[in-house]
Amino acid sequence: MSGTELFLILRQPVEQRTKAHPVSSSLTRQTVRHKGIDFIMSRALLNKITLALTLLGCLIALVLTYEHFVPAAEIGCGAVGGDCHGTIESKYGKVGPIPTSIIGLGMYITLAGICILRARSKAENDGEGLNDKHLGATLFGISLLALCISWWLQYTSLFELMTFCPWCFASALTVTAIFLVSAYDHLILGRAITGEQKMLTAVVLFIGVMLSFVYAPAVMFQWQLIHKEFAAVPKGLIHPISVHPREELLRDGLDYKGKPDALYTIVEFADYQCPHCQEASAEMDSLLKRYPDRYRLAFRNYPLGKFPWSLQAAVAVEAAGRQGKFWQMHDSVFEHQKEMDVEGFMPERFPAWAQAIGVDTAKFKKDMMDPELSKLVQKDHYIGQINNMKQTPSFFIVPADPKGKIMMITGLTDAKVVLNHPNDPFWSGDDSSLVTKEGSQ
Repeated sequence: MSGTELFLILRQPVEQRTKAHPVSSSLTRQTVRHKGIDFIMSRALLNKITLALTLLGCLIALVLTYEHFVPAAEIGCGAVGGDCHGTIESKYGKVGPIPTSIIGLGMYITLAGICILRARSKAENDGEGLNDKHLGATLFGISLLALCISWWLQYTSLFELMTFCPWCFASALTVTAIFLVSAYDHLILGRAITGEQKMLTAVVLFIGVMLSFVYAPAVMFQWQLIHKEFAAVPKGLIHPISVHPREELLRDGLDYKGKPDALYTIVEFADYQCPHCQEASAEMDSLLKRYPDRYRLAFRNYPLGKFPWSLQAAVAVEAAGRQGKFWQMHDSVFEHQKEMDVEGFMPERFPAWAQAIGVDTAKFKKDMMDPELSKLVQKDHYIGQINNMKQTPSFFIVPADPKGKIMMITGLTDAKVVLNHPNDPFWSGDDSSLVTKEGSQ
């Protein structure tokens, strides 16, 4: 065919061109016209892109599954400030007995299977065999559901668990890409777009952009709160939080139990649903009675993702603290710890416990909704995180002497030994840095 003949053919209407030259009909069916410009997008190409993305998703899910069953494995999360293990070990790491990563792997395998079926299908109206509406709709529906679940998990990871898993985030981005490709294939490709549809699309995109501007600052703040700024922490040594670690540990607004002029302040980081932390609460009370001139106690929140009500319990205690009832609510929540572990527990119980200790419940409920208290709890968690806390409870020992050393004890077992024995070698650490004694519960 000469160039002149091809030019004359292209000038013909689409319908006439298709009838006169049936060889080009397959190409015509894959042509989407936008404002007089022809964009050629093959369904076969879209299907291959989707298949490639699903295989990438399978790889990510396999890595997460490996991390789930081999917790000691190093999968690179720490290099970017991530905490994959914390996310996997949380209550969202499983659906019943099944790891979430295995469910994700099954989803990716299902999508890959659909892509393979589409490639092999032989629909009557499509020479390439890819115009199967049922398979296309199924692919779109599954990817939409996966998109919603993936980004909901990202939200819970950042704002509830206070962790960030780069592999989970990569999976969410992969699912998003699969959804966009399947949406283009299922909703746009081969269809004439009306002016109203274009307007609706523009409005939806505009709303999405505006929402991103509204919520981006909160997400960035949360990322900065979680992200570990320090590239490495030498084993057996905890770097100072800042140039003023004392001020960071003994933050404004802390409630203290014990004599103000005690030689040491014990700053306990704990979780209200952690059984060892409940035991530590009773041990600290006994310690203050035995050594009233040596120790006083401060409590900071370190809610663990694996417990469902840790964050809400911490906020409840801080809310009661606004009415001067911090320690009473602290003790009450620990006393009711087993009740929080029962399936069907409702957070409405917190106001009832607060009322029992003489708290104004109307103000208490209002304070519990105050985002400043959630930020306060999250800041406590952050201080523990950047100091390489490995378990709860953990204790920072801050001397009254500003020139004294600040020390950390991990776990209740060692805390009992050290705090009850002033001559323990632990007390002779290097004054120039924070020192730590790591042990078991």
